[in-house]
Amino acid sequence: MTHERLTMRKIQEVLRLKWACGLSNRAIARSCSISHSTVKEYLERAKSAGVNWPLPEQLTEEELFKQLFPEKAQAEALPKAMPDWQQVHAELRKQSVTLKLLWSEYKEANPNGFQYSQYCDRYRQWACKLNPTMRMVHKAGEKLFVDYAGDTVPIVNPETGEITRFADDKHYASYCRLAPGARDSGGKHKHRSGSKDGNQYLKYAFTEAAIKAMQFYPEIKQFALRLEERSNASIARTVVAKKLSKIAYFVLRRHQQFLTFKGIEVRKARDWPRTCKPARITGVPLAVGASPPA
Repeated sequence: MTHERLTMRKIQEVLRLKWACGLSNRAIARSCSISHSTVKEYLERAKSAGVNWPLPEQLTEEELFKQLFPEKAQAEALPKAMPDWQQVHAELRKQSVTLKLLWSEYKEANPNGFQYSQYCDRYRQWACKLNPTMRMVHKAGEKLFVDYAGDTVPIVNPETGEITRFADDKHYASYCRLAPGARDSGGKHKHRSGSKDGNQYLKYAFTEAAIKAMQFYPEIKQFALRLEERSNASIARTVVAKKLSKIAYFVLRRHQQFLTFKGIEVRKARDWPRTCKPARITGVPLAVGASPPA
């Protein structure tokens, strides 16, 4: 069935070329710049509707269209159910609800209702009559506006795979080779530096992250200094890396934001000095602008 609705003049031209001039359907299609299937359908509909050439002078375009397409004229004459725009507006506030979804539900309940484009246009016309907004002036670079893009894309670390494969944060830290191991030999219980069964690249990544965290977060630096007083700088760095791996686990598993470290709210130090090389952890905090000890 054709979706082309021809004008009165073009319909007259099609009928004239066919019944007065005797041209073929393809010749008529080329002459009128339409498809030959459209020519065939209009001729068949004109024949079944009893429309002859020449057309009556008093026949209007709407009347001719009703004779050629009675089913469409009857469908257009039926009143279309008007959606409840107040309910549509309320539903759009819910997560993952779109106009496309609401229109599909409306169309299932009302097969003769509005099509999608008309549905959207009428909703926008209704929505623009809601509470008027006031012009707001914003200075360039003063504020950041972020649009909500729906459901976020899940993050999967290629080094670990799905985070759900780990039972808890301890298993994840062990996989990152940041959990101390142990072995029994000759009746003695000895601790090892870390498991050899995990991923060495994750251990390196979290260790580097621990060095930066101790540089730019005073709370994490103080925590590392207290550890170094009881052990050494290497162990302190490993413990911080282990804590960061647990934070990464909960961020990926529970979709929580990183706000605290060991229950303490952390803040990035804006005036923390940048050095060419990461400052070595010592028992005495470095003063701002001082160079690390050799």
